[in-house]
Amino acid sequence: MIKFTLQEKIAHLEARAASGLKMADYAALHNINFNSFRCWPFEVKKSTIG
Repeated sequence: MIKFTLQEKIAHLEARAASGLKMADYAALHNINFNSFRCWPFEVKKSTIG
């Protein structure tokens, strides 16, 4: 299993938004576990707030 840093998660989330792909499609394209990927926005928000 690949561990992503906070900066890598932010970069992937920004790239996904710019791509226009659905989260599931982006995750599959980049070999990221979708169940983890869909939680990243909440993890990023939590880490930047607190």
